[in-house]
Amino acid sequence: MLTEAACRGLDRRHWRLVALATCLVLCACDSHLYAEEGQSDTAVLKQELVQLGACEAGAACPEVFWEAGGFKIGPIRTGAVHVTVYGVSDPAVARAIGGRCKELHAGRPHVPVELTVYSTRHPMRETSGKALVVEHVRFAS
Repeated sequence: MLTEAACRGLDRRHWRLVALATCLVLCACDSHLYAEEGQSDTAVLKQELVQLGACEAGAACPEVFWEAGGFKIGPIRTGAVHVTVYGVSDPAVARAIGGRCKELHAGRPHVPVELTVYSTRHPMRETSGKALVVEHVRFAS
């Protein structure tokens, strides 16, 4: 039979475990996980768009955005680099961008990469309706 003092001790231990688990979860979230890779991939893809002729003189280039983040506890990692390109209507250019992402991923197989290419402009600039996906690929090991 447990005494009142023993029950209070269990409660304290319980709260300590809850506090420890909360700290582990909060410390494991990392919004900067893969940020360097996201910035690098974006720069490379912008150059690729210029080389592919998607940026003609006097015309606006397609917009390239990245988002990255994940969760890390010891050797366990989740998350990815998410790259979004707006304003690419040519499927061949979209496939070439997807191929370039595949090459980038091959150099860093531990970093998952997801690419979405839209034919429409960014939703903040596009008022004509729904965004149309031209290419969507994900590379993970």
